[in-house]
Parts: sequence; C-alpha cells; structure tokens
Amino acid sequence: MGHKVGTMTCKKHTSFSEKDRAMLYDLLERGESIPLLRKDYLPISSSPKKRCCDSGLVILSCFLIIGSIIGLYLLLEQDQKLKFNVPFFMVERSVLNFATPTKLLLGIGQKTSLETSTANAIVIQNTRFPQCFSKEMCTEIIKSLIALGVPVQQNFLIGGDGHVYEILGWDLNGSNDPNMLTVGFMGDFTNQIPPKLMFDVAKALISESIRRKRLNADYNVFGIRNSSLIVPDGEAMYENLALWPRWKNVIVKS
Repeated sequence: MGHKVGTMTCKKHTSFSEKDRAMLYDLLERGESIPLLRKDYLPISSSPKKRCCDSGLVILSCFLIIGSIIGLYLLLEQDQKLKFNVPFFMVERSVLNFATPTKLLLGIGQKTSLETSTANAIVIQNTRFPQCFSKEMCTEIIKSLIALGVPVQQNFLIGGDGHVYEILGWDLNGSNDPNMLTVGFMGDFTNQIPPKLMFDVAKALISESIRRKRLNADYNVFGIRNSSLIVPDGEAMYENLALWPRWKNVIVKS
C-alpha cells in the first residue's frame, strides 16, 4: 500500500501548474531545499520573471537596432545634402567702399538682377589676381584692382585669409546668366593647388547661398577658363575641384 502511495505522490509532483512553478522557483531563489523533489522532476519551463526579463531584453535590442539604422540613415542623408560644416565670414561691399556694384558692370553689355532668382550653378574661376593671406592685404588688393579699372565682375572673391569678399553679391550677375553665381579664387592656381582653406570657404559660401535660397540645393559646380591662354588656366585648381561630387566640367570661353 505504501508503494502505491509513493507512486501516486510522485505522479502528483510531475504535473505542475503555473502557480506551482512560480512557487518552486521562488523557493529555489531563496536557497530553500525541497527534500521530496528529485532534480529530474523540476519543471523545465522558465519562471514568469525570467520570461519577462527575456522579453524586455528582446524589445530593448529591437529599439537599439532600429535607432541605429535611423541614425545612420539621417547621417548619410545629411552628408548627401550638405557636407560643409565650416565657418562663413564675409567682408561686405560697404567695407570695400563700393556700396553700389552697378558701376562694376559698366563694361558689360547687360547686367542681370539676381534679387528674385535662385541660381542653379556655382562657377569657380582662377582670377590670376595677386594672392593674399590677411584681411587687410586682400581688401587693399581688391580696392587697387577696381581703382585701376581691372574687371572685377565676380559675385564673390575668396582670399587666402579665409574670408569671402562680396563684389556683386547675390544682387547682380555679370555673366549674363541668372542661373550662375561666379566665385573667384584670388591667386593663380594653374600650377599650384589652392590652400585647403580656400576650398573650405567655397563650401561655406555654397552652404550660405543655399540657406539664403539664392542657390538651388541641387546645384552643379563648373570651372571657367580662357581659350586664348596657351597653358590651361587654373589646371591644378580644377583637377582638385573635379573630385567634388557635384562637379560637371570646365566652361571654355573665347
């Protein structure tokens, strides 16, 4: 009779409800022993607390993965739109003492207003002007060139000092093409590459032009040279610009 009772007792312990399982794991976690229960009769399913923790870890992992994907996407998107994060310093026309740029365009057949238009292209020019590395020097050179009647018809000039110099600005265009903003690098960069600073400032000018809605965000970059020159004008500079993702080609004018 005792044998049957023992068998029945074991059978009762082999079937556990959720409440029984929770109670058993609670006893085990507290370090209490269960003398009549053999190890092979322990329930194999995990406790509710462990299942809850596992579910929480899975959900947290999913959030982390999704967040990383979104962050990477936004980073790449930002990199495609504007990868230029450099300071923008501009010396305005008033500092250069020619507040009305229209007189700079007297030698041009037609002047084009840019006041209400958005350009689609940036044209970067090798000016062959004297190179400068300070605000005072660059300002003096520009003033001297204008006083001597040298055609200074770019929208902006960039000096080796890291400043943008407003000539025609965003108001007028001397190229007869309202779709273009002309930017001149002060110096001759046919045989030498411009300093990295000048390229960075050009990028900052592009960003500022887009911010002011004076340049289309889907812009293109061109160079321009005179076909009458024996040596390709600005060759070293344009070889570097050709690495820019929005670079198109060099416009050759007669």
